[in-house]
Amino acid sequence: MAMSGGAEKRAAPLWAMLDRGMHAVAAGFAILGGLVLSLVAVITVGSILARAFLGSGLGGDYELVEMGCAMAVFTFLPYCQLVRAHAKVDFLSRWFGVWLTHFLDALADVLFLVIAILLTWRLSVGALDVLQYGESTMVLRLPVWWGFVPAVLSCGLLCVVCLYGLLRRFLGPGLHESGR
Repeated sequence: MAMSGGAEKRAAPLWAMLDRGMHAVAAGFAILGGLVLSLVAVITVGSILARAFLGSGLGGDYELVEMGCAMAVFTFLPYCQLVRAHAKVDFLSRWFGVWLTHFLDALADVLFLVIAILLTWRLSVGALDVLQYGESTMVLRLPVWWGFVPAVLSCGLLCVVCLYGLLRRFLGPGLHESGR
């Protein structure tokens, strides 16, 4: 649904402000994920060096790497969706018309929103389960639910980003020019 020229001009600053806000939050999550992944790399190198020179790696390194990688992956998802950087197989769609391509992109956005909602829901249920049972890691005895918190928050943000992308696609001004 396209807006009239005057309404589109009035709505453009609002969309620009929302775009900046979404990008700031999603980029913040991605940067946090990058920092966690960098820490995981340091832990891995430290453990390898400890095994090589001291005969024993860092205790609990596998637990930290597992939890850190999972956290990082989930924190990257909202930004990837926002900037449309997910892997996309478009070797057939280049021959489709503009309308069909936009329709398939919109359908993919709807399906990704549904998947994001399901992920958020199931991760939340899982977090509550491990919290209720007091599950912890074997070596470091870290509560397992700690790893779920960033994943649930990231998936919640992913839901917001997916919904925002759909609203932007159908209600936002100048979408055909921005490539979104």
